Amino acid sequence: MNPMRCLQIFLLLGLTGCVTRQIDRSHFDALTSRHGLGHVYHTGSKGEFHYLAAKYLWEPTKFYCMPVLAINLTNTFPKTCERERWIPWQVNLAAGTEGFPGEYIQELRK
Repeated sequence: MNPMRCLQIFLLLGLTGCVTRQIDRSHFDALTSRHGLGHVYHTGSKGEFHYLAAKYLWEPTKFYCMPVLAINLTNTFPKTCERERWIPWQVNLAAGTEGFPGEYIQELRK
């Protein structure tokens, strides 16, 4: 395969969001503690991984995967590209909790 064709394939994968970076629990905690203009979404589970997307204002969507043993999600669903099925990480100040509603809730971090 010629180098130009390899570059085109790499760019296409990067632009379509197919490139998924594996993260650990500490990186996940850093992503979800960023309470700015945007969200971290659970986009589904497949095999031994939970898949996530992080989308913040003025930034491209970044895709991640995390081993299922790193976080206990109870109501998993197959990985999907349908944004309307993604579950956002939410903070509930009144209840003092944060998490994926219906899947994983924890006490609000200080």
